[in-house]
Amino acid sequence: MISVLRGSILYASDMYYDLKEAEIRQIERIEEGFLRKVLKTTMGCPITQLYLEMGVAPARFEILKMRLLYLKNILEDNEESSRKKFFFLQLELPTRGSWAQTCINDMKDLRITETFEEIKLMTKYKFNSILKERIKKNALKYLLDKKGKKGKEIIYSELQMAEYLLPGSNNLTIEEKCKLFAVKNRMIDIPANFGGTNTCICGMEEDMAHIYNCGIYKGKQPILVYEKIFSGNIGEQIEIFRLFEQNFEERLKNKTEIPM
Repeated sequence: MISVLRGSILYASDMYYDLKEAEIRQIERIEEGFLRKVLKTTMGCPITQLYLEMGVAPARFEILKMRLLYLKNILEDNEESSRKKFFFLQLELPTRGSWAQTCINDMKDLRITETFEEIKLMTKYKFNSILKERIKKNALKYLLDKKGKKGKEIIYSELQMAEYLLPGSNNLTIEEKCKLFAVKNRMIDIPANFGGTNTCICGMEEDMAHIYNCGIYKGKQPILVYEKIFSGNIGEQIEIFRLFEQNFEERLKNKTEIPM
């Protein structure tokens, strides 16, 4: 899905070098806006959760990948190639921030220890596979290091699309998938999710778990603990989501908020 967008916003990005953080963020904000529209969420949703739940590495990593794939293409040129001569000239006369130096930094970041000759002789499939594997690991660490409070309950062992978002993997509609994303990442519009407090009509302090468990609503009593929506299997997540949604709709009908 996002590959279609990247085909235009990352056109010729294999030639980018020495980008500043502000420049990278300008590019990434475009795809983050796209992800927000896909998931029907707001600017208040943490950027990290957009990428982690969709299983997408930020654009900075795609730029890095495209640059190193172009490097391999240069290395495969014959010795009379102008671009190959220019690349090795940049290495012989190093300049901070040059395209060649940026490639060297990329290789260090991904812990690619192969020599240029080894990369040249490697098949494109193998080199691409190495890049994909290293980038997924680095992107996951990058995103986890930036995680905030929202989504902190969700454990990520690898960068892949959340099961409930996969097409054809469950009985959820697109609208329900977006709502489940909102529930799992505390983007439901209640005060507790945005730094405020509110008292439920039962007299208890209200948060997501309370809405799910509150016996004052007409929904059936829960069997599963609310925390399973973060760590349970897809069936458990959907069951908890259905009951939460039922209780939340009942809450909206009988809304009597008492600010604290």
